[in-house]
Amino acid sequence: MELAASGAAPDGPAARTLARAHVDWLKAIPGTPASSGDPATIKAYVLGIARWYPAEGRFVKIYGGPDGAAFVQAALTSYAEAEL
Repeated sequence: MELAASGAAPDGPAARTLARAHVDWLKAIPGTPASSGDPATIKAYVLGIARWYPAEGRFVKIYGGPDGAAFVQAALTSYAEAEL
């Protein structure tokens, strides 16, 4: 993942934009907990997904390796804790 490799902070503005877009995408998927409209459910879902990314090989590959997946995890966690 380019953002992780650039040295950007997972709680910085670029990562926040990435995380917001990711959460908006999750909210748009009908039938998922993120589409429920309930703030507590959305936050719990995003935090759960974030924990899963570095542990799941498919997502590690999608995000360019362990460092990229860990960056997405940290960015989503930071965003969820501050914004959701």
